[in-house]
Amino acid sequence: MSGVEADLAMLWTSGYVHLPKIAVGYSDMSANLSSAAVGAQAAFKKPGSDESPIFQAWAAIHDLAQRIADQSSINTIDTGQALIDIVNLYTESDLLTAEQISNIEDGIENYPKSKDDPNYNPESPVETPPEELASKPDTPSWNDLEAQDL
Repeated sequence: MSGVEADLAMLWTSGYVHLPKIAVGYSDMSANLSSAAVGAQAAFKKPGSDESPIFQAWAAIHDLAQRIADQSSINTIDTGQALIDIVNLYTESDLLTAEQISNIEDGIENYPKSKDDPNYNPESPVETPPEELASKPDTPSWNDLEAQDL
């Protein structure tokens, strides 16, 4: 396995295996935080009072921690999916590039070697010698191309 293949395999494994396991940890943390809130209000009551000011501060911190755990789980899953998508896109692009290179190589093998070759096409700019192109009136010169704002 080449270095690129090994790197792609590691990225895919991270996205498909490792990051989802980490996301489960964040999800479990969120569930545990949710469980911790059950009955917490009663635990913070002062005798003869409905609610303690400490509970309000605790509830705000608790809610923030739970939102962070929830969002971290979502972000970790999304990151894993992004890694998988990157590997898939790279692989597709690499296969397409390999196919295009193969087509070019095939084309070079079948490229006419001379004007006597039956595959020779005098109208093809690729197969027309530069001096013949320069003599054609509809072919722009190099200076014309340089003058254009490409």
